[in-house]
Amino acid sequence: MVSPATEENFKEIIVLAEAAKNETLICPLCKGVFRDPYIATCGHSFCRPCLQGKSDLCPLDHNTLSMVVKNLAIADQVGELLIHCRYGTKPIEDDADEYEVDPDGCPMIIKLGCREDHEKECEYAPVRCPNSSKCPVVLKKNLGDHLLVCTHVRCPHHRYHCSFEGTREELRSHLEQCKFEGLKGFLSRTDEHITELQEEVKRKDEDIVFLRSMLASLSEKVDQLEKTAIGRIEEMEQRQTKVQREVVEARHGVNFILNEVQNVQMQLGVAGTMDTHHLFKCKGTFVGHAGPVWALCVAGDMLFSASSDNTIKVWDTTSFKCMNTLTGHDGIVLALCALGEKYLFSGSVDHNIKMWDIQNTEVVSTIGAHENPVCTITLSENRLFSGSLKSIKIWDIETKKLVQELPTQNHWVRALVVSGKNLYSGSYQAIKIWDLESLECTQVLQCHGGGSVYSLAVTEEHIICGTYENKICVWDVKSLKNVADLTGHVGIVYALQVMESPGSTRLFSACYDKTLRVWNMQHMTCAQTLVRHESSVTCLAISRGRLFSGSVDSSIKVWQ
Repeated sequence: MVSPATEENFKEIIVLAEAAKNETLICPLCKGVFRDPYIATCGHSFCRPCLQGKSDLCPLDHNTLSMVVKNLAIADQVGELLIHCRYGTKPIEDDADEYEVDPDGCPMIIKLGCREDHEKECEYAPVRCPNSSKCPVVLKKNLGDHLLVCTHVRCPHHRYHCSFEGTREELRSHLEQCKFEGLKGFLSRTDEHITELQEEVKRKDEDIVFLRSMLASLSEKVDQLEKTAIGRIEEMEQRQTKVQREVVEARHGVNFILNEVQNVQMQLGVAGTMDTHHLFKCKGTFVGHAGPVWALCVAGDMLFSASSDNTIKVWDTTSFKCMNTLTGHDGIVLALCALGEKYLFSGSVDHNIKMWDIQNTEVVSTIGAHENPVCTITLSENRLFSGSLKSIKIWDIETKKLVQELPTQNHWVRALVVSGKNLYSGSYQAIKIWDLESLECTQVLQCHGGGSVYSLAVTEEHIICGTYENKICVWDVKSLKNVADLTGHVGIVYALQVMESPGSTRLFSACYDKTLRVWNMQHMTCAQTLVRHESSVTCLAISRGRLFSGSVDSSIKVWQ
């Protein structure tokens, strides 16, 4: 079988050795064996030259043709076809574009994919005589016999582009006139010098290859050493970090023990006036949040908890079961407060405050409150106060409109408390006291060495704040003098709550060190340390003699 050779840029002569025609290996456009087959957009395969502007439509389904990807399967099959060597074929007499087997040509049958290697060495390939272009073309296998009888010679200086070709007698006459003959000594020395330079270049190239291999080997060794060194350094850093952590934990443990000893010693001196039978114990655990619990709020028999999972859960405080889950915020919920048993307010990292109907557990209103996370909220009659970065805003609960923004604060406002006729706000190393009627700042209490104020509580006798630097600072509510600094916690004091009863006032504190502490405010001593949470304790709420604590461990515990 013969493939046509009429395409201008597809001049391969292919004469198949098989008798049968394999239609799957024939291009529908040129009707010849596939050469560089590609799949078109229509799904059919064609030769690449056929697709390059030779036809606009597929002859099979008349869709527009365009190359997509090479058909490797067909290309492999075409490469396995057995064909005759091109030097074993000749044009058909009646059709110059078709070829047939030449009985006088190369008899070899080869794979199409191997034809190039064979035809480079084929003895039937036509070659020219190296002596003269005037000699006829001969087959490569006959070149030796031709050279024995060839009467033509070239000028020995033809490599210098002397164009003379002729007989040996003519060569003698030519050499007498050849301009290169007189320079042959110089040319010979030049050739020798060039040969020496080429050998030197070859040696230099070999040296370069050797040096590059050495450089690659050294680079590999340097990389290995670097990786080893980095691994050792990382291992040392990990060990150092572990040791430092163990040292810090040991110091915290020592401080904790020393503080406990100090508290015990102080309590021994006032044991006769203390209620030793009022010890708080864990009575239950609420579990359900998928992230840390950041705020708690009680309304009647319902406990509300806000979490990093962007939800607010409603719990039955008697059965410890989750009654509902409020969704709507697009970020961590950081603050909660309730208006009686009718409305719940929540502040979030999404910068919004939402008002919820407690009975229907539906959103009543959404306030775009701040440009930063809402850290704390509190209520006073028909006004809602919210704290954020350098900002305290006052909202009308009925209209949901902004009433006023208090003058710029010095840092994050993380704690707000309303007591009597005043609003108390905690910021960086300071507590500001605002008159609720005039909304003017009347006093500033400095909390030196404590860092940011994270929590606030106000009793009839004291103003109390929890700070970033382990401390709980206490001021006299009338004289505004600092009367005590309660120590014992290790880390941020996230929350404070007060439980007042006739003859005694207890302060509860929640801390980063995973503990809660119960403080006797008459004697400014720690009466009890509660340890049940597995991570930082972040928020507190009190209702009917019970204490609720929320933690980064995602749980809420009940103490009584």
